[in-house]
Amino acid sequence: VWWSAITRAALEFLESGATVHAICPPGHSLRCIRGISSVSSYPCFSSLATLSDAIVQTKPDLIIPADDRVVGALHQIHAEADPTTRAGRLCRDIIERSLGQPAYFAYAQTRLRLIDALRARNIPTPAAVNLDTVEDVHRWCATVPGPWVLKRDRSWGGSGVVIADTLHEAESSFRRLSQPVRMACALRVLLADRDIYSFMEATARRSMPVIAQAHVSGMPANIMVACWQGKVIGTLGVNVLSYQGRTGAATVIEITQSADMERAAQVTCAALNLSGFFGLDFVRCAKTGTYHFIEMNPRLTQIG
Repeated sequence: VWWSAITRAALEFLESGATVHAICPPGHSLRCIRGISSVSSYPCFSSLATLSDAIVQTKPDLIIPADDRVVGALHQIHAEADPTTRAGRLCRDIIERSLGQPAYFAYAQTRLRLIDALRARNIPTPAAVNLDTVEDVHRWCATVPGPWVLKRDRSWGGSGVVIADTLHEAESSFRRLSQPVRMACALRVLLADRDIYSFMEATARRSMPVIAQAHVSGMPANIMVACWQGKVIGTLGVNVLSYQGRTGAATVIEITQSADMERAAQVTCAALNLSGFFGLDFVRCAKTGTYHFIEMNPRLTQIG
């Protein structure tokens, strides 16, 4: 995607004396920076081969993904790399060093698994469950007070999230989120956002997993974490003061320190043995002030 956070991060690394190589879409602001050693295009097709070749050729100390799609691609490269070859071992070692242990890669792709793992470690989280059918929606709404939050896996930036106030809204939202993206919406994304990658995914017509979460009344918050081999190096926490719609991206934030968010970051980092960067999203309960964990962003986030 064309988010600018990775461009600012690249500038910071250059000013610190690091060598930076970039792989990005045409038109990305990374291409305007002087000092980047190489810039190559992220292709619509054969993206895994392009990323694998780049890893082998540049032998980076650290890979920094800036969006969830690339995280998934790196996980797939790791799974498909041949450990009996030099190139395969190199790819696997660098991806593990940058993203943590492969045994936990699925936690980054499936929201509910990480929610359950952190709840077991006494991190406050709203109740959540997988939804496979409309009957699952009925059972959830009958046992959990509304409103209800429905989320599609492998979505980001507030897309794929709905707050339903009625059973009818929950049913229709589940059907929409679980079904492949409508081609009209995919075409809008292609024309308005220049996002050929989302358009290509939409043409595959794959159904998507959906989870439901209990709604916590309050304001969003998040924390950005830099870490190495399961240990937190630094964090930046923010409260969200304003955001787009009911579920969209933050537009106004204030920097804060929160023991709840710090502890969740340390537990997540240690449990998944993470390296590099990741972000955690929370809702700060309006009644108690407690920060409830809702999901993880396994990459550099916008406040990074």
